[in-house]
Amino acid sequence: MSITSTVFVFLFLPLAVAIHKFIPEKIRNPFLLAASAVFYWLVSGKTLSCVLYLYAVTLITWLIGIHIREALKYGNSPVPQMVAGIIINVAGLAFFKYFVIASLPESLDFIHGIAVPIGISFFTFKNISYLHEICSGEEPESNFINYALYATFFPQVMQGPIQTYKTFRTELKNRVVTSVCITGGLESFIIGFGMKQLIALKLTSLYSTAMNWGFDALSTPMAWLSVIAYSLCLYIDFCGYSYMANGISEMLGFTPCPNFDHPYISRSVSEFWRRWHISLGEWFKENIYFPMGGSRVSVPRYIINTLVVWILTGIWHGTGFTFILWGLLSFILVTLEHVSKKYEGPLCLLERTKVSSHLYMIIYIPMSWALFMSPNISEYAELMKRLFPFGETAEYVNNLDFVPYIKSCWPYLLAAVLLSTSIPSKIWKKYRHMQYVAVPVLLAIFWFSVYFTVIYGSNPFMYVDF
Repeated sequence: MSITSTVFVFLFLPLAVAIHKFIPEKIRNPFLLAASAVFYWLVSGKTLSCVLYLYAVTLITWLIGIHIREALKYGNSPVPQMVAGIIINVAGLAFFKYFVIASLPESLDFIHGIAVPIGISFFTFKNISYLHEICSGEEPESNFINYALYATFFPQVMQGPIQTYKTFRTELKNRVVTSVCITGGLESFIIGFGMKQLIALKLTSLYSTAMNWGFDALSTPMAWLSVIAYSLCLYIDFCGYSYMANGISEMLGFTPCPNFDHPYISRSVSEFWRRWHISLGEWFKENIYFPMGGSRVSVPRYIINTLVVWILTGIWHGTGFTFILWGLLSFILVTLEHVSKKYEGPLCLLERTKVSSHLYMIIYIPMSWALFMSPNISEYAELMKRLFPFGETAEYVNNLDFVPYIKSCWPYLLAAVLLSTSIPSKIWKKYRHMQYVAVPVLLAIFWFSVYFTVIYGSNPFMYVDF
């Protein structure tokens, strides 16, 4: 089951929202915790070991949080407890992500076939964020049910947003579920549902075809079409999930946690990362970057701080060296932008005109996501040769291989490009309060999305792999 499946849309979600709405307030949190456990069990393929791991680490993190507070209370250093909490969480993440998924030590036969907890990267970062908050003076949660609900909240457990506990805890005890919450949340859910099923689903088939063929079999136009489709799909898919997750949260009385702000209209890499996956950027800023000194340090120290953040960001996203290379690329450009801005360097000139700055980002965005698209460095090199052939052409490449995909996918590509701008959201804000406009539009999006789900199935979200 996924949040785009008909079982979730027509059974699990309506039941969860309705029961939560009408049960007494004092049992709402236990109910949501139980619903989250059932949800996680279902999305994990009914694998009990994944559920047990999730709640075992949650319990340990909660207990460590209490011990950190005790240490602070009596004037002792909380560092040993904090380090223990980080090691326990990161060890699980490293084992599942770098041993089980990547199968790095292939000689260790016992790891093959082990189920990997879905969303472990997001779940781990939530736990570490909580421990850091307690070390910084926040009061730990005394009720395990409340903390477990935060850590495993079913709309966020697979792909975030990575919400901080201090923003979540205020609504654990004081939240009101009104009709405005439910209708507003339903609106966000339907918009995200449409982004995933009506657009991302079609774009997935385009770039997946290219990957199945192999990059060495692509013509240059097909290679560019695939990279562009992947870049657009990654945004539409993940942003769609965030809309759906925030919509479900709002229907349950929680304040939405924004995760995207039209990143593809950015004019610099630094701005892009303030707009893309906002909750992840905030996590790294609060838990890694600021504790190291941030940008209010000397230039060499700033470079080290930024390098550490981007290396860790690459490692968090994936196991291959392409993710490290992606992190290094972002690090180099963000650092050059910072230094250029400080010393009036060449990259500073790009931001002075819209054309040059947008052209800069149009080059950066697909080139950086091409690293995500490539299984390894050799495949990335092959893809680069197809994107920039410099006169080299292979005889077995079909030079017109892109034509049928342009014909069948151009409406979805165009829709994805438009949704990457702020134009649709501005139009929607203007007309969303007009029921004779909003209701038919939302109903059309919903039922067409259901139709696409029934016909084409419910593909996994792309960021689940990260």
